Amino acid sequence: MKRVIAGIIVFSIFLLVLIHLFNTEDEYYNLKLEALKQEYAIKPVPSIDHRKLPDLQREFSTPQEVTEACIACHTERHREVMASAHWNWERVSYVEGRGLAAAGKKNVLNNFCLGAQSNE
Repeated sequence: MKRVIAGIIVFSIFLLVLIHLFNTEDEYYNLKLEALKQEYAIKPVPSIDHRKLPDLQREFSTPQEVTEACIACHTERHREVMASAHWNWERVSYVEGRGLAAAGKKNVLNNFCLGAQSNE
């Protein structure tokens, strides 16, 4: 009786291994993942080289002066910033080898925000 049970177990394992080896069916196709792969595969290219603009060819003494120079051309930038991942503290991105990953301050522990010594 023990030999029959052992034979059935060995045959079952052998059958499962064969099924696994010959199963060529692809995993489920994730359209959202593919869309993110396409989105992050293309690096955005600025439409203009900001180094060549005359208004930016001077020394700025404060960050506020830089902001004023930017706002002179980028009049709707505030809407872009408020819709950005930086403002909302979260984003979903495609990480090579890991797939979809949630990132941002809302989802990831940031040591810079926790370490009081590093904020000086």
